[in-house]
Amino acid sequence: MTGVQTCALPIYLVLADYKLPDFNGLDALKLVRKKFPLLPFILMSGTIGEQAAIESLKAGATDYILKQKRDRLPSAVRRAVVEAGERARRQAAEEDLRRSEKQYRLLFQGNPHPMWVFDLETLAILEVNEAATQHYGYSRDEFLRMTLANLRAPEEARHKSKTPVDIKAQGLVWRHRRKNGGEMDMEVIWSPLAFRGTLAALTLATDVTVRRRVTQRNSVFGNLSFHLSTVTTAAEAARFICEAADELFHWDDFALDLYSAERDEVISLLTIRRSRASAWKFPARPSPRRPMRWCGGLSRAARN
Repeated sequence: MTGVQTCALPIYLVLADYKLPDFNGLDALKLVRKKFPLLPFILMSGTIGEQAAIESLKAGATDYILKQKRDRLPSAVRRAVVEAGERARRQAAEEDLRRSEKQYRLLFQGNPHPMWVFDLETLAILEVNEAATQHYGYSRDEFLRMTLANLRAPEEARHKSKTPVDIKAQGLVWRHRRKNGGEMDMEVIWSPLAFRGTLAALTLATDVTVRRRVTQRNSVFGNLSFHLSTVTTAAEAARFICEAADELFHWDDFALDLYSAERDEVISLLTIRRSRASAWKFPARPSPRRPMRWCGGLSRAARN
């Protein structure tokens, strides 16, 4: 067996006699299987009995041939080589599957962004990663009983729950709702895939709530700065300030006061009470009021 262990050429099959004066075929089989688990191994014997043949197959022999029936040897060799090739391909496929599963766990289960798989026809959620359960507050079992419509905020779900999935929806921002009722803006990207025999899509979602809020505020303050640079009256300035504040905070009641240090008095420029028609109400002219300890320019009444 030293020649088999040190041979530099590829070995496709081992053909061994069952019994030799100084060596045993079963012992040779053990040595071969230890170093070459998938290598075809055929035993030949002139006296091997049925029980010994069964034991050799259990020990890992590919086949056994009686010397009285050597005409079977060519077909046995061909079959053994073909079966060995199939086993090698099957083992390689299993190894690829294990690597794919490892990559799946890394890219899906280990991804820090919320991800899920959904049915393209019914929009039912088929699988979800841990980041999604933490971000949305639902357990995995709760997710798997939901559809995409259940993730959307109520107002958006009413209009879009029956909207078919469209490739043009890629990268759009959807208003989603957490289990505790909190809403957030989620940018969603998905790609089709076959999942457990179902035409589905793999989704990655990114929370852009803070980013959108900062962008909106920057836009509002930029517009406000531009308008204030062109106004000629306090009433015009008050209106632009009120519009900006309403867009940012959606106030119900709004008042804009100026404090004159020289006269030690507060001048009311604007007071608004929301009506059903949401009309702006400006005073005819600035009206002084009693001095106050401090006025920061904007004051707000409690939201109804």
